Amino acid sequence: CRPQCARCIVTLCSMISRTALLCFWMTILFAAVGRGQSELQEADDYYDEPVDDDFDDPDIEAVGVPMVPATPADATPEDAVGIAEATHEQALAVANQGGIQEALVLFKRAVELWPHKDVYWSNLGVTEMRMGLLDDALFSYTRGLRLNPKSKLITENMNALKDHLAYRDRQQKGAESEISSPVEEAVGPDGEPAPVEDRSGATDKELAQWLGPWWRKRHQLKGMFTEAMTSYKPIQIRNFLRKDKAAALHRELYESEHFKVYESYSRWYQFHFKAVYQQNKNYNDHEVMVKLARIFDSRGMKAWIRDISLSQVNGSTISGASCYEAGDYTMPHTDRAAGRDGDHEKRRIAYILHMTKEWSPRFGGDLVFMSPTYHIHPTFNTITLFPVSRASWHFVSPVASITPANVKRLAFSGWWTSTNIREANSIEDGDNDNQRHSEFALTVDGNDGAVIEYPSSYEDTRGLWVSTLD
Repeated sequence: CRPQCARCIVTLCSMISRTALLCFWMTILFAAVGRGQSELQEADDYYDEPVDDDFDDPDIEAVGVPMVPATPADATPEDAVGIAEATHEQALAVANQGGIQEALVLFKRAVELWPHKDVYWSNLGVTEMRMGLLDDALFSYTRGLRLNPKSKLITENMNALKDHLAYRDRQQKGAESEISSPVEEAVGPDGEPAPVEDRSGATDKELAQWLGPWWRKRHQLKGMFTEAMTSYKPIQIRNFLRKDKAAALHRELYESEHFKVYESYSRWYQFHFKAVYQQNKNYNDHEVMVKLARIFDSRGMKAWIRDISLSQVNGSTISGASCYEAGDYTMPHTDRAAGRDGDHEKRRIAYILHMTKEWSPRFGGDLVFMSPTYHIHPTFNTITLFPVSRASWHFVSPVASITPANVKRLAFSGWWTSTNIREANSIEDGDNDNQRHSEFALTVDGNDGAVIEYPSSYEDTRGLWVSTLD
């Protein structure tokens, strides 16, 4: 019996040992799986959890994973905070000078060093938006809002980004049919949902009916347009409107009797021309122009402007028409000014759609950019777009006296504005025109040979004019 008992005890111990070992490994396995599920669920929640009640677009995809702080191994947390702050300040300085690509690298470095500050993520998101990295910007804004859910600035930027993403997704879904279809089918083949009418009343179909064939190829042109816009260069598009719409607009403006004289003879800015603006009582008498203003204020047009300029244009769209005849002109100016809503809006992108027929370069009336000097003749049905900034100095050269009385320099023009004042100011200041002025001319006092520094040499004119009546 004893040998049998011994064998039983050995067998029992072996079973207990195997059972314990099995339990041990199952415990480890369940712990690992549980930890993995916890991490995965946390990541899913990170992207799927709404930032606010309006963040409900199921088609928006976030990319990337939370970045691991790249703090130097021998650095203390205090060191990381200081390095991150210095890196962030350097990124701001570079961005304000127009070095967006370099600023992007620096902003990313700042959040890697210290990912616990919402402002770092916000500025990284703004930079990514300006470079067209919309999904990356979504991730950055989401991180910023998780750190500071009450940030009005990040919430405003997030809302603008959602407009970008929604429009991009709509365009990507219809891009193939849009490129291959004729103009009248630009909204897609039969059976697709009807386009949604935006707050201005203009639909995607109306844009296709008004704008020239270039509109169907705008996605192919985006890279060139964005490079020009972010380099503060003007863009020209000839044959901007379809021929029938251009002819109708020209006829309406040419025959209009509602142009009003606008003139100014202030020290720094003189002009004289005729115009009709939205605030004029007879503006709505111009049926074609009012319809075109709706097109310019439509969601589709403004989304396209946002995409190529990498800046918000979520404010009002200002429109009007001008008429220059012999002797009319404007002196140099930048267009930098508040929009229709005062300090709550800033002019971001200017547009001039020339509607002049039977014109000759001998008549003058050129749109002249000054930095560098570049003449644009007022050719029929050609639009000029440019970002408003310190660099956007331009003027309209005088219309020559030899211009026939029946020839008019006509244009439909205005601005897309932004309510993001901080971003608008940053972009406006990207090219510092004061520096260009200070290096342009040397002024010396003839009495003592002393150099008169800018801006005194430019602004202080005391004693330079003497009255002959004394």
